[in-house]
Amino acid sequence: MASSATQYISEATMLRHVQDDIERRARTMDFSAPQHLTGYQQATMLRLQAEVEARASKLRVPPSRSASIATQTPHTTATANMAPTPPSVSMATPIPSNHAPANTVPPFPPTSMALPPARTAPVTNVARPSTSAPRAFPTPRTSAVANTAQPPPPASKGIPAPTTRQPPDWYLSMKASNARDKRTSDVSTRLVRVRDHIKSCKTAQNLPPLFNSIRLELHVLPFLEVTATMLRNARLLFNDDGLPQLFDDAFSNGVQYPWDIKADAQELYQKWACQDFDTNLLRGIRMGKPKSKNTKYAAPADRSSDAIEPGYPGRVPANYFGHGTLINGQWWPTQLCTLRDGAHGASQGGIYGEHGRGTFSIVLSGGSHYADEDRGDDIWYCGTDSKDGGASISDGTQLLITSTTTKNPVRVLRSANLSAANPFRPLKGFRYDGLYTVLDYAVQDLQKQVHRFHLRRCPGQDPLRFRGVERRPTSQEVEAMEKNKELRGF
Repeated sequence: MASSATQYISEATMLRHVQDDIERRARTMDFSAPQHLTGYQQATMLRLQAEVEARASKLRVPPSRSASIATQTPHTTATANMAPTPPSVSMATPIPSNHAPANTVPPFPPTSMALPPARTAPVTNVARPSTSAPRAFPTPRTSAVANTAQPPPPASKGIPAPTTRQPPDWYLSMKASNARDKRTSDVSTRLVRVRDHIKSCKTAQNLPPLFNSIRLELHVLPFLEVTATMLRNARLLFNDDGLPQLFDDAFSNGVQYPWDIKADAQELYQKWACQDFDTNLLRGIRMGKPKSKNTKYAAPADRSSDAIEPGYPGRVPANYFGHGTLINGQWWPTQLCTLRDGAHGASQGGIYGEHGRGTFSIVLSGGSHYADEDRGDDIWYCGTDSKDGGASISDGTQLLITSTTTKNPVRVLRSANLSAANPFRPLKGFRYDGLYTVLDYAVQDLQKQVHRFHLRRCPGQDPLRFRGVERRPTSQEVEAMEKNKELRGF
């Protein structure tokens, strides 16, 4: 600290000397002549002043001392007879027109050039202008001192914006339990394993094997008998310990998780946060009696008697635009399940919307006489036939026509009923493939009022999940559907 104080005093003395020298020259020089400009001294004064103030702050020098450094010498015995120094130069004041142009200002000498020796006593026979008098020398140009100013701190990188995500209230109100249950120990072990894998990702050099392990656990966990107590003990709904680390960059500790892991983790988090621990694919669905008398289980076309249970608390309305709470690639075994979760609003129809607002969602499921074309990001989709011999346009077609004007995004779901030659077809059930915009349409059949619409996938979404390790449905979902006797025939 003593050496810093000594350096502080020495630089303050040099600053004072430079100011005195500039003022002395100001009274005798003609500043209209470029050879007399003292740019180096002006720049040195400003640089030293900034450095002295910075050191004063580090040394916890009182503000009054830091502010008066240009008017006081460090020696208390010498300051009594000292006149105040004129106010500091304003960097914002433009150079008067009678001063030298910018290209005539000589360059600064190197900063290592020796400064004049510091004075040890005040020069009393040199009168200084009063603080109210204007300065007699030109204001230094901003560009002349740009390379001496302290650069701003570098912008932070990789720090996400603050998040408001918090665990649900019911979860926060619970306390961890030390009780052990052998019947559920395997499930608890898998929950803790997910947390351990996430923790290992923070320091691991080889991440792909860990990503594969996390991906597998996320595919298996929806079909395990998980309880609220298990989740609380494993801390999987906490931001800094649990699943949010996988899909919320605010808690990922800089780890770039694959996009499909982010999607699956968020879907599972949302399900558990709503206290939905039901592993049944048909949760909330009341299965009706099959109409067919020839088979024990009805074919899909005979399942019109199935319905959502009255008062089912997990039902979500579908009359909205956008994703809502849906996740790209989210999957269901039947179309009625998409109605339950608010992905599509019709239990059988392929177009859902409201008059005057347009289309909320459509289902691509093929059809013998419709000239649909599916290229993944671009779709050509036919509206429904007219019901009165071509006298009027069908309701579904009119909804899509409205969407060509409003340009509101349309949710698109693909069905396993699509042609097997379609590479984007899900292996089973129905898959949510994101938002599309209805660009335009053409009349395909005037007699039947069949219109063919061109839809294009909205940018900025995750890719379609139709292949690779990202594919939905997962092998676990397919297996669960095949084992469910109520789903035979789908």
